[in-house]
Amino acid sequence: MARRYGTGGDFWRANPTLTSLPVQTYEIWNEENWGFWQDYPRCETHTVGVDQGPARYADMFMDARAAILAADPAAKVMVGGLVGITSEVYSPSYPVPSSVCTVQEFLAGMRAHRPDLAADAVAIHIYEPTAGAVLAQLVKVRHAIDGLGWAAGIPIDLNENGRAAGVDGSTATDADRGSLLATVADQALRSNCNVTGYLPYTWLTNEADPTNVESWYGIGDPADPANPHGSALTYGSEVQTLQGTGTTAPDPSTVTLC
Repeated sequence: MARRYGTGGDFWRANPTLTSLPVQTYEIWNEENWGFWQDYPRCETHTVGVDQGPARYADMFMDARAAILAADPAAKVMVGGLVGITSEVYSPSYPVPSSVCTVQEFLAGMRAHRPDLAADAVAIHIYEPTAGAVLAQLVKVRHAIDGLGWAAGIPIDLNENGRAAGVDGSTATDADRGSLLATVADQALRSNCNVTGYLPYTWLTNEADPTNVESWYGIGDPADPANPHGSALTYGSEVQTLQGTGTTAPDPSTVTLC
């Protein structure tokens, strides 16, 4: 992928009339501290250096990083989106299986297994019902990572954050979702937590089963994908402000969270 679509890649050289938009950042895997590794314990003992999930992921990550950099030395490679839990009891709204790793357990296990571990950023996923709760958990994640003695302030990419609206049993509205996304994007990206990226989850979900929360995170209309919900417009307006392309001037001040 890096050879074909990265900086100076084969695809761009073969298509010189296209605007070059090379892949510059690579994220390896998804929520590896949660439940996508099924053939061995993840953090069954919660003992760094004993649990094998972080060790096996560290080997794969470093192999992938070496291959990517061999093809594109300018690329950035980040640790795949860790579920942003810093305690084995995360929150009443989001129960945590006892076998999962906290952010600090997983990263510490990676470093214990691979003293040569190098990463350009750590991707994090945080889901909470309010913007304040999301930002509070972001602070805990920042402090947990820094507490490992990693290079000061390694960037965090908050690349999953969202809220379901329309699911049975929830009072959250699409307007609530838009407010959460806009507030978190603004506060996190302007904060002193070194958050260098943000992505909402997600553009489209099928909105078919009112009892399935996973069907109701989308900020676009699945019946007309080009037609955004109000939450998308609210979030989009905030993005334009942050980029300096909106009707409101961006706020240059730093939000002190961490």
